[in-house]
Amino acid sequence: MTNVTVPAVRLRVFGGLRMWRSGAEVDLGPPRPRIMLAALVAARGNVVSLAELIDTVWGEEPSPTAVNQVHRLIGRIRRLFEPELPARAAGSWLHPAGDGYRLALDPGRCDLISFLELVRQARAAVRAGATAEAADRFRRALTMAGEPLFSGLDRAVLARPAFRALERERINAAADAADLAIADPGAARYVPSIQRIAASAPLDERLQARVIRLLVADDRRAEALELFDRTSRRLADELGADPGAELRAARGEADGPPRARPAQLPAPIAGFTPRPELTAVLDEQFAETAADGTVVITAISGPAGIGKTALALDWAHRVADKFPDGQVYLDLGGCDPADALRRVLRAIGAGASIAGADLDTLAARYRSALADRRMIILLDDARDSEQIRPLLPGTPGCLIIVTSRSALVSLVAREGARSVPLDRPARTGHQAVH
Repeated sequence: MTNVTVPAVRLRVFGGLRMWRSGAEVDLGPPRPRIMLAALVAARGNVVSLAELIDTVWGEEPSPTAVNQVHRLIGRIRRLFEPELPARAAGSWLHPAGDGYRLALDPGRCDLISFLELVRQARAAVRAGATAEAADRFRRALTMAGEPLFSGLDRAVLARPAFRALERERINAAADAADLAIADPGAARYVPSIQRIAASAPLDERLQARVIRLLVADDRRAEALELFDRTSRRLADELGADPGAELRAARGEADGPPRARPAQLPAPIAGFTPRPELTAVLDEQFAETAADGTVVITAISGPAGIGKTALALDWAHRVADKFPDGQVYLDLGGCDPADALRRVLRAIGAGASIAGADLDTLAARYRSALADRRMIILLDDARDSEQIRPLLPGTPGCLIIVTSRSALVSLVAREGARSVPLDRPARTGHQAVH
């Protein structure tokens, strides 16, 4: 008996049916074997009857020799998996079963099977209350399923029940992930993958409504309203229908009150003597850093009573008109980073659903909330660099002013903060105010 080595095979269906054997991509040939292989993959290891294969490949007008052609096509597909397979041998992948055939698949060999298993695990985790595990499984599944299944096949084939059911499962998985994400302070990380799937189902009101709510949760109301208008136009143009209740309710959330514009800077400290030489340094550093397209961080350091807060407030008021989304002031003395993040999020109107959130989740919500804002964040009396790091935005646009008795060397080295060490004014007539 001849021993036949079974090659390693991988199948991909999202974005189009493709196959790799022993690391090399396989040419699947003309449409008919490709369609038959797609039908066998779509069955997810279940039996596909001879009649179903004929209907899928030939439609309503099958060839008189369709049965014989199916058997020849089955042999051809077997050799796609195992080129050295002897004639009439069953092989390790495609097996006769009842009046049809079944293809042996598992998550390690096919992205469709892996996707379905991840979604199953995510839903089980939701039922068990394990939201972090559910979020991880949904994230992995949706990253895999960014493009439609079996794209490139004839539309009549994709309209068959087995294929439509799989595409519906892809859309339902995105909707379920959105339901989980809407209440998550780190919702921003879900948005791109769910948006990609929603873009391929523009008339699915359930999914579009959830994307609108996700955008609102991420404080992207203008995008949410634009998506509602676009979906409404397509419903009218293609279906002659008005938006349903769920879509209208999502629009109502997007059309809520405008986001907060805090103005928390305390008044300039009375008795502060201006220090033009330091203000000039601050202005120059700000201009250089802003031009670099990076987060602008200015660290004013010096001993107690030297006038750090007074200088920071004086300069913040001078440049406030460059930051139209407002100013936040935080006294960090005795305040841990999580408490500071909660205070900022509430100040800018992004404090919903943050009760009990951990530091990483709060920081993610904070970075998302500041992503399209231009604000001043004045962090007064910082203990050290570690206290500051969670309060740094992830994108340019905001000015972070930090005062500290520490030189914040690590913040300067790692985050590119501009250091302004403070000492006593040269003239004794100047009185330092802290």
